[in-house]
Parts: sequence; structure tokens; C-alpha cells
Amino acid sequence: ATNIGDFAFTSCVDLRSVSIPESVTRIGKSAFYGCKALESVVLPSKVTTISYSAFSNCQNLKTVNIPDTVTSIGNYGFYNCVKLTGIKLPETMESLGHSAFYNCDALTSITLADSVTSIGNHAFYDCDGITTIVIPSTVKVIGKSAFEGCDSLKNVTISNGVEIIDDNAFKSCAALEEIKIPDSVKVIGDNAFYSLRKLSKVTFGTGLISIGVRAFYWCDSLTEIILPDSMVTIGTAAFADCDRLAKIELGGTKVIGQDAFYACEGITSIKIPGTVETISEGAFYNCINLETLEMGANVKTIGKGAFYKCKAITSVTLPDTLKKIEQEAFYNCTSLETITIPTSVKSIGQYAFYCCDNLTSASIGSSVKEIGANAFAGCANVSFVCNKDSAAHKYAKENKIPYELNVVNQYFREHTVDNISVDEASATLYLGAGCKDVEDIIVIADDYTISTEKSMKTYCGTSSVISVLDENNVIVKDYTLVVEGDVNGDGVCDVLDCMLVELTNSGNATLQGSYLTAGDFDNDSNITIGDFQQVVNKAKAE
Repeated sequence: ATNIGDFAFTSCVDLRSVSIPESVTRIGKSAFYGCKALESVVLPSKVTTISYSAFSNCQNLKTVNIPDTVTSIGNYGFYNCVKLTGIKLPETMESLGHSAFYNCDALTSITLADSVTSIGNHAFYDCDGITTIVIPSTVKVIGKSAFEGCDSLKNVTISNGVEIIDDNAFKSCAALEEIKIPDSVKVIGDNAFYSLRKLSKVTFGTGLISIGVRAFYWCDSLTEIILPDSMVTIGTAAFADCDRLAKIELGGTKVIGQDAFYACEGITSIKIPGTVETISEGAFYNCINLETLEMGANVKTIGKGAFYKCKAITSVTLPDTLKKIEQEAFYNCTSLETITIPTSVKSIGQYAFYCCDNLTSASIGSSVKEIGANAFAGCANVSFVCNKDSAAHKYAKENKIPYELNVVNQYFREHTVDNISVDEASATLYLGAGCKDVEDIIVIADDYTISTEKSMKTYCGTSSVISVLDENNVIVKDYTLVVEGDVNGDGVCDVLDCMLVELTNSGNATLQGSYLTAGDFDNDSNITIGDFQQVVNKAKAE
């Protein structure tokens, strides 16, 4: 006979030993299922296939040889063989089926040959005795829950070649302390390393794209993560409750998922890279020791409760790409002192800055069209800097919040002059050269007028002062002009400016204050040969 048929000896509970003829090449489905007294099996040298559930529930089976001819072990092949102690898979082995060695508690060693290409779902689930495993480079996918619940598994080597670590693959492997993810791995599945309380070090390879939902949840010995530039998505709660996690580098991450770093109390600083567009709901919720937050240049949305109860943050600079601050985004950030809402933002959600006790100043431009209910409730010390009749102005009046109106609005009329900007903090207007009438450029708030120390109809040059007057002709604010390249204050950039900059560079003249600013193109507070060349180029363009 070449085949032991399906169900041939199923539930022969008194069968203690069996002699299988050398001619047999296949062990059929459930052939020895439930043979609870069977202690050892010697398979003949010609066997190629161990079928579905062939030795499942042989609860006294201690040893079995797998001959070099075997290429596959079917689903549930040795399921619940709780006394099986050791398995060496032959070089011919290609695949291990679903739950092949599920709940083989006594299994202490397993050798996977380089020929193995797949490890099925639950293949070694709850094999409490395994301490070491080497995944060969031929394996592309480590199946779902393949090693879940292997409580003694301490040493894992994943060879370069593996591409997917599937869901729950190493979940609850309580003894695992360190893991190196090779460069070939692209995906770490949901719950893949869930609740590894002793895991203190993870090295991520350069090819990783996605980390799944709760992948490293409650790995509370983990102290740092450095993600590669290839990274795209950090899944929901991926590192939640990793409360010793102190250092994070996010690589090329684009999406930080919901609750990704929930309650990571060890984090003191975070730099959101320029690749990130979305900081999802609760991403850094309750990171109570987060002090320094550097926001990336391309963030468009800060999700609901993204920085909820981040009580140590004192300041944050929001990028000009930001469109929306959702509800409770900075709820109870009690150390936050100032916030400037960029002109790109259209809406601020309800309770966004609720109970930010130390918030004293919120600068909000006219671009914000909607401010949700209680957005600044509980901010007892806050005052607004805003534009007249803007949503922020109306909100301040309705909620009895002190406010100061911007005198010069943050927008300009069309004009041939370039590089036009205003810095309210330093009361400086930065203009291009050649402007004949500053009133053609700036738009002042309603009910205000401007007066100048020189006739703007003649020229407006560096160091000229614009005084903004209220309806009673009382000066509200003075602005100093800085005209690009105009280092002598005549309102144009020409050969005279070139000469003065050259003299300053050689040490034979000195520029100070707004004149220095006008010629300092690289913003290093010095006049260099590079600045001279920029002024020359500007003069030629004029």
C-alpha cells in the first residue's frame, strides 16, 4: 500500500504503536486523529505528505521523525499533541499548514529548513515550550497567530526575505525581549507584537511601509522607536500604552493613526516630519510629559483629541498648510502659553483649547470662519489678537474674552512689488523695492488711516515709519519699513546700494538696524559677499 487512507485509525484510543510499511507515501486526513495512547511514530522514508489533522489530538505522542521526503504538513497535522518534544523539519519541507503544531505545549525546539516558504496561521500557536526560532529567508509570510501565546519564546531571528509579519504573529510572547525587523519586511500586521511586556528593543528595517492596529500595544518596556523613510502608515493604537517610550523618530510617515501613541507617558519631545499630512484622533492623547512639539510643514489636519491632556506642552508652531483643528485637539494642555493660528486654517473645533489654563494669547486671522462652542472655554487668562469683524473677533465679544485688533490685516492688494509681508510682533513691513505709495499695497483695518514721516507719494524707503491712526487721529501703532536691497533708504535698489553693501562687506562701512536687514539676504545678521551679489542682481532687475 502507498497510502494510509483518510480516517483509517481515527479515535483508536488504545493504539499504542504502529508500524507503517516502507511503501507508504501519504498519511491521509485524520488517519490517526484522537489516538490518545500513541506515543511514538516512525514514518517511512518515502512519505511526502502528512495530510489534514493526520496526528491531531494524539495527546501522548512524544516523538515523531519527519523523513527527508516530506514536502508539506497539512492543516492541524499535529494539533494538540501536548507531549511532543522536538521537531526537525527536512530540507524538502515547503509549507506548514494552518495550526500544524497548535498547542504542542511540550515542544521545546523546532528547526525550520531553508526550503520552507510559508508558515501557516496558528502554526505554533500556544507552544509554550519553544524558546528559540529562526525564520529562514525563504519564508515570505509569517502567518496570523503563527507564534501567538508562545510564552517561553525569547530568541527570534527573522531572516531577510520575509515580507509580511501577519496579524497576531507574536502576540503575547511574554519572554521576548528584543526583535530585529529585516529590511525586506514591508508590513507588520495588527496585534503582531501585542502585549510583549518585556520587549525593550525593536530595530526596524529600511523597507517597512505599514504598522498595523495595536501592533506594539502595551509593550511597556520599549524605550525608543526609529522608523525608516519608507514608512507610510502607523495604525490605530500601534504604540498605545507604551509608557516607557521616550524617543520617537517617525521617518517618512504620512499618517499617524488614531490613538497611535495613546498614554505614552515617557515621551518628552516629538518632531512631526514634513511627510505627515494627518495627525489622527487621539494620536498623542494623554502623553502627559510631552513638552516639545515640532509640527511638520505639511500637516493639514489635527484630529479630535490629538494632543488631549498633553499637560507639559508650553508652545507649538502650527504650519501654514494646516486647514482644520478638530474638537478637543489641545484639550486641557494646561502649560500651553501662546498659540498662533496660521492663515490657512478655516475652522477650530469645539473644546479645541478647552481648559488651557496658562494660555494667555491666541492670534487668530480672518481665514478662520468657524470657531466651535467652548473652543477656548476655561482659558481664564487668554486674550485674542484678531481682525475686526472676523469670526475670532465675534467669538471674543460673545464670550467676553479680551482682544486686540490687528491694525494691518494679513493680506495685500495686487501690486508689482514682490516679497511683501508683515510681522506684527516686531511691527515691521517688508516690501520690495520700487513702491511709490504704500497705500497701494497694504490694507488697513476699518476705521483706521495711515500717516507717514515722509511723503509716500515720493517714495517709501527702508527705515521709513508708517503711523496707523484711529478715527480720532490717535496713533495706534507704528510700523518700520524694510525695503529689499534698499540699504540707504531712498526706496530703490541701485548702484548706490551696491557700493554701500560692498564697502560694508570689506569693513569700510557699517549697516545697522533696518538698513542691515534690507541687505542681509541670508538672514545671518552680517553682510557677506553672497549678500552683495544678491543686491547687485536686484539692482540689475530694477
